Amino acid sequence: METGLVSCEWLKAELEREGAGKVHVVDSTWYLPNSPFAVPEGCSGAQAAFSAGPRLPGSVFFDVDAVSSQHPMGLPHMLPNEETFSAAMAALGIEPDARVVGYDRH
Repeated sequence: METGLVSCEWLKAELEREGAGKVHVVDSTWYLPNSPFAVPEGCSGAQAAFSAGPRLPGSVFFDVDAVSSQHPMGLPHMLPNEETFSAAMAALGIEPDARVVGYDRH
């Protein structure tokens, strides 16, 4: 992999390739309130949408808001510190040297 972005074809091939090492697939969907990317009608949020499916096989849900840091100016959804992020990944069974593909439904 030469870039941080991968294609669907690359992911499919890696998931099917024997001996390639595990690729963790993480749904990190987040819906922006009051926008075209708001929660779809009839859905109660990103985690509910993940649970209801469809989703990529073997994927896990990562709740971005659960680990976001508080900003001194009150800005929401800031990146967490390294320890918080590491703990969240470990809770999903993802080791520090793992290959991870994150995606969202948008």
